[in-house]
Amino acid sequence: MSTSSAKAPYGSWKSPITTDLITGATISFAETRVSNKFVYHSETRPSEGGRSVIVRTALEGGGDGKGKDVFGADWNARSRVHEYGGGAFVVVPDTDDVLFSNLKDGRIWRVARDGTEPVAVTPESTTHRFAAFQPHPLFSTTHPYLLSILEQHQEPSLPSTVQNSLVLINASTGSITSLRSTTDFYSSCFWDPTSKSNKICWIEWDHPSMPWESSRLCVGKVDGLEEAGGRDAKVTGVRTVAGGKDAIGSGETTVGQPTWVGGDLFFLWDKTGYSLLYRWKAGGGGEPELMMDELKYDLSDPDWTFSLSRYTALTPTLLVLTPLIKSLTTLHLLHLPSKKLVPLSYSTQTSTPFVTVDGLRRISDTSFLFVGTTDSSPPALSILDVASGEVTAVKKSSEVDEKEVSKGMFSSAQGLEFDVPTGEGGKMVNLNVLHFAPKNENYSGGVDGELPPAIIRCHGGPTSRSAPGMSWTTAYWTSRGYAVLDVNYGGSSGFGKEYRERLAGQWGIVDVQDSIETVKHCVTKGLIDGKRVAISGGSAGGFTVLGALTKSDVFAAGLCSYGIGDLELLAGDTHKFESQYLFKLVGGTLAEVPQNYYDRSPVHFAEKITADLLILQGLDDKVVPPGQAQTMVKKIEDAGGKVEAVYYEGEGHGFRKSENIKDSIETSRRALERTFGIEVAA
Repeated sequence: MSTSSAKAPYGSWKSPITTDLITGATISFAETRVSNKFVYHSETRPSEGGRSVIVRTALEGGGDGKGKDVFGADWNARSRVHEYGGGAFVVVPDTDDVLFSNLKDGRIWRVARDGTEPVAVTPESTTHRFAAFQPHPLFSTTHPYLLSILEQHQEPSLPSTVQNSLVLINASTGSITSLRSTTDFYSSCFWDPTSKSNKICWIEWDHPSMPWESSRLCVGKVDGLEEAGGRDAKVTGVRTVAGGKDAIGSGETTVGQPTWVGGDLFFLWDKTGYSLLYRWKAGGGGEPELMMDELKYDLSDPDWTFSLSRYTALTPTLLVLTPLIKSLTTLHLLHLPSKKLVPLSYSTQTSTPFVTVDGLRRISDTSFLFVGTTDSSPPALSILDVASGEVTAVKKSSEVDEKEVSKGMFSSAQGLEFDVPTGEGGKMVNLNVLHFAPKNENYSGGVDGELPPAIIRCHGGPTSRSAPGMSWTTAYWTSRGYAVLDVNYGGSSGFGKEYRERLAGQWGIVDVQDSIETVKHCVTKGLIDGKRVAISGGSAGGFTVLGALTKSDVFAAGLCSYGIGDLELLAGDTHKFESQYLFKLVGGTLAEVPQNYYDRSPVHFAEKITADLLILQGLDDKVVPPGQAQTMVKKIEDAGGKVEAVYYEGEGHGFRKSENIKDSIETSRRALERTFGIEVAA
């Protein structure tokens, strides 16, 4: 609560949180790794054109931002497998050599700890992309082998011509041997570090499923490493451990994040309807065992990218997990003998609990690396000692003086849960929404009893979720007097399979209706001004924005970033990973249910959009090509609607360059000020 008595119209409050601060002093964390003496992370730097840089920090005395880049300014550690990437680097624990995928050429490169220039591991190719590569446990000149996911793009690069496979790479010769290629997709390949028979695991799945809809965890062993430099290697003894059809064949199950621990294989499985931890004892050959109480919480999010890490084993009997409880991902300890989850305690020095956690990596039997966000501090890379509860900061995602921006400028998310109609004979279901109220320590409220304008935000995916925790972009709006509401509409992840499957066959209906119901609920509760509501979203969230504007008049404005306007066009003009994603979301293929594709495509109903609309689009977007935005703009203009479009050169699916991030935020603010009639003093 503000201690100031000053009042000013909501939306006009003066704020120290500027776009220069957001883009100039911040980074975002991507992936984490640990070796014997160092911790590693990759970070995206908007100030360097969105370049992804790997940073090495010593475990002893290397914290508080003292890490060093492992390569120079000409390198960019990103993978474009599945377009969303991830799994772009790995570390050899004993030598601290770093292997990474370079965005410019798609090759794997190796850089030594001494900082010499990277050396190419894979040969030149215009068609190869690599991700999730893992060095052999005895990685050396005698065992120079990497497991990797390979994605090959032929010309023209159509979804039907892209080939995904599990491969073996000889890091000394550059040879690439295919191990598995009969399945549409592969991920999460790992060597068993205790195995003398080169045992491995991987996850695979087929169209039309996404990895969170149906996937299989497999094991096998690699034979032939000792012959011809591994060029004749093959996988034998293949077995499916879990996933795919459930035990009675009535549905599909999905697996994720396999980890070898002491020769046993731990993994996440949604067999009960929630993503929980299981163990498969490799020596016994029996069925996987649920290693925790059958809770109604998910332990992770969908595998949109490679190398998610939402749990880690400190010892064979003690693990750290991050269950999603009422929208919060919090740290817990799991003692395997009891199968009980216990909240992890922090020392008194850590006054604010973490509400979003990711990137967990074991350091020792009592400590681990992670990325954590609190309600009043942005993401930070930290080390936590479970014995003492002490948290040591390795690096913060932003370095801002609290004298410049105090914690009194940050709004904490309040979880809202309420029932919404399903349209099925009066049936109601629960909806989860995060409410960030206006907050600025220099103001106590608006004027003349007004309620704040609101921004209803729809996350992308659509199989994803909005998370709590301090965000500079959220604070940019709330510190100016806007309310922000993040809608985890039906179909969002993290709330169990039933919640997620509300969107099956109903995309463009359930998400739109839940966004509209959020406005109605918050207006009824007196949280927002119902006449000054904007809806905002990117990608799939942009689709919801456009759909809501064509089907309702509750929104005065729309902010659509790289959004989908035409499902028919998307069905034939997207990348392989998502090329059949629509089938389950829309209810079938375009040939099977053409009316669904037509009725759900906002481009066909552009004349119904009466709200002011801003469209932001990257011209290099391969996921939602810019033609979608351009067609939508023309249709609205032809119908006499109010639409503004901004196109960004060199940007893909999401904006990475500081100048474009800055412009997109400022353009959005000006658009809302015009629509809502907000006057901001100079």
